[in-house]
Amino acid sequence: MGVDQTSNCTGRQAQLSSESREKGSATPLLQRVLQNDHIPDTNTLAGIKGYNNGLPNELLRHANIQGVLSPTYSCGSHDSGLEHNRHRRQLTRERSSRSLTRGERQEGEQLVINGAGVIERIISKVVSEPLHLTGRMLQEMTENSITYLREAISDIIVDPGKRGQIIALQEALKKRSDLNSDILRTCPRVLMEILVAIRTGLPYFIKKSSSIATSNLVDIFLNLKCRNLSCQSILPVDDCDCKFCQRKTGFCSSCMCIVCSKFDSASNTCSWVGCDVCLHWCHTDCGLRHSLIRKGQSASRSYGSTEMQFHCAACGHPSEMFGFVKEVFRTCARHWRMETLIRELQYVERIFSASDDVRGKRVRDFVKQMLIKSENKGYHSEVVKCVIAFFSGKLLIIVIIEK
Repeated sequence: MGVDQTSNCTGRQAQLSSESREKGSATPLLQRVLQNDHIPDTNTLAGIKGYNNGLPNELLRHANIQGVLSPTYSCGSHDSGLEHNRHRRQLTRERSSRSLTRGERQEGEQLVINGAGVIERIISKVVSEPLHLTGRMLQEMTENSITYLREAISDIIVDPGKRGQIIALQEALKKRSDLNSDILRTCPRVLMEILVAIRTGLPYFIKKSSSIATSNLVDIFLNLKCRNLSCQSILPVDDCDCKFCQRKTGFCSSCMCIVCSKFDSASNTCSWVGCDVCLHWCHTDCGLRHSLIRKGQSASRSYGSTEMQFHCAACGHPSEMFGFVKEVFRTCARHWRMETLIRELQYVERIFSASDDVRGKRVRDFVKQMLIKSENKGYHSEVVKCVIAFFSGKLLIIVIIEK
């Protein structure tokens, strides 16, 4: 049994040695681990070089990932294993004199690494340890390693299954009292990008942040500037003192939903509703879900005692919905394609679904007719004309002529 084990170990060592020579440009260790999402065979990786466009072994030690001798080294007695290690280290030192990179200087080392959670452990260190230590750790990485690290972190941020992990990391960052402006401005650029991406939950701060000044990244991290790169307003906007803006959580009243604090590029649409007084905005979906869009007391009482209104969560002001919808359609409908027109009509139908006043019911019934007619794309121009006429007050009775 012992003889067979020794023989197998020797054969395995020869195989690994051959593979190592043949695969000098193999996929990086970290990349292979994460791409496969598992470790082959016994959940270990043997015979991995210190550098193959991947993470240096020194970085793996920074990540608290233990490197141990491969099974080929465990053959024989403890003393023979130590002698073998000394021999390998000697070969490595001799080879390092000809090496051009840090990773190549470590060529010849063989590690068995449990790769699960490599990136997660690095992120954990970035979030929890002093910035001068994590900054130095990142500066020791090769350019290819940094590139892969960026991509891996981006994938984690957008992965719904990792949402809980990202929230935990964000909470950990919030609790740190040492992350002030002066300290952050001294960080390596890549560390600042990673911190902002985790804090905001937006991967583009890692992928597309080259045009953002480091000072702006610091302000975004500290919630002093809007994280929407198309906005970048100073926060709070117009020194707003509402309960949402004063929380200093990064909420921007110029571009973010007052319910979910998310933003998008939509404009000239009924998918957002706004307050007439404080100009805070809300997704129509969020407003309906949280009953911010609901029936309220009509100011004019011209069409009944109630009307559909958006009740602003910031200031409490009720903004009537008919005038808002009318303005959007009169201004934009002629420029919409059929798909956009249908989507906007569906929003209006949902906004007025609970209407019991005369005008609200009229809007709801009209929209239903237009949606039916829009099922035939050939009616696009006719539907647009009808919609504009209706919201301009020129069309009170709609008669659909079958063609």
